[in-house]
Amino acid sequence: MVSITASFAFVAAAFGVAYGYTEAEAEAALAEAAALSEGEYYRPPTHLTSGAVNSTAPFRRSPCPAMNTLANHGYLPRDGKNITVNQALAVVMDKFNIAEDLASVMGGLSPNLFDLNDLSKHNDKVEHDASLARIDSYFGVDPYLITPGLINNVLSYGMDGSVNVTDVAKIRAARVAWGKGKQPGVRLRRYARVHRRS
Repeated sequence: MVSITASFAFVAAAFGVAYGYTEAEAEAALAEAAALSEGEYYRPPTHLTSGAVNSTAPFRRSPCPAMNTLANHGYLPRDGKNITVNQALAVVMDKFNIAEDLASVMGGLSPNLFDLNDLSKHNDKVEHDASLARIDSYFGVDPYLITPGLINNVLSYGMDGSVNVTDVAKIRAARVAWGKGKQPGVRLRRYARVHRRS
């Protein structure tokens, strides 16, 4: 198992956060993304991307991999900005085959107009402690960055390359227990639990 310290070092070295870019570099990346057809994959350069709540980065992302995937494929705005709830609901229902009643519950968790990084507010509607893929916000890592050590941990639970519901429950319990031992105030808000289960 990869240690949490090694994971932080890897994330910091490999990914960084949105900083040190020129306006021309940002404009070029935004133009490149805008020129792609809907459905084409484009992951924005990490140093131009952030999930921090008050970010001014050219590209915004969230702690939710599904929403980031929709933006990376152009089903939502590729820059992750100015998304309406109705737009997000329509795309989620279409691309993930989610029923309208369930999508409406998830839509009720968001403001009418939002940027993906707005979903990163700690323990609010989407972002929560004990993520299976991201380190808790307590440690100050950008909430859109995946922590490789946590992914390796999830995969270590699976038999024959698959992880089942029982495995996920065990992993979640272990993440909550780890968090309670390392940081104050670990808890899952009701809205995060509803969204995560959907």
